[in-house]
Amino acid sequence: PFVGGSMSLKCFLTVEYAQADDSLHTELFVKYPFPVGTPHEQKERWVSRFVMNNDGPEIDFARILSSGAPMKCPNYYFGDICLKTG
Repeated sequence: PFVGGSMSLKCFLTVEYAQADDSLHTELFVKYPFPVGTPHEQKERWVSRFVMNNDGPEIDFARILSSGAPMKCPNYYFGDICLKTG
């Protein structure tokens, strides 16, 4: 994992599929939340993600709009924001 930006950890993930498919990437860029330590940090992250909805627009753009965007965008495979765990 590495840190870039301020909202999440990032990593590169190599995957193998049960059936090879040239349309699927095997080298993926993954973003996932920082671990939450104290109750204050948990509340701070909850407010940032859900009250201010900082992560929602990024996922919605990738999921809905990126295929028609006038610039090159990464392929979207999966995105989720868990209200329980952040």
